[in-house]
Amino acid sequence: MSAAFRSGFTLVEVIVVSALILLVSLLGFQTADVVSQREKEDRLRSSLLEMRLAMDQYHQDHLKFPDSIQQLIDTPRVFKSTTYGRYLRRFPLNPLDANFPPARRWEVSGKTSLAGTTDIWTEITDPAATIGMPIVDIRCPPDAGTGLNGIPYQSW
Repeated sequence: MSAAFRSGFTLVEVIVVSALILLVSLLGFQTADVVSQREKEDRLRSSLLEMRLAMDQYHQDHLKFPDSIQQLIDTPRVFKSTTYGRYLRRFPLNPLDANFPPARRWEVSGKTSLAGTTDIWTEITDPAATIGMPIVDIRCPPDAGTGLNGIPYQSW
């Protein structure tokens, strides 16, 4: 055979290279999904921590829990006659809200007393919403799904 006929790729070589490219791209897409989900979970942890710390700080300063998330946004923090801003700057977004029709959806819990054993959970989409009693905790709605660690988001 002459050199002109041996300069191309065989069908087997093309198929093997195509299969390898497909395999690598599939692994890349799966890794990108996991990285994206992990980033959303980090933002969820941060939002929950921010709101829970604000509620605890409000309780420490006022000896009662706030009646709404809006109260945390509107109330200035005052310590020894000095104002230090507000407990919350804004109503944190639920980073998983793409799964929920109303954006910013959370569930808040209130208790008639801290000694009470029964939590009363109510879904809110508006920071000014009240549940008729002080808000002591916040979480994701029940249909939020499960985290990469296998724990439902509602339990975070």
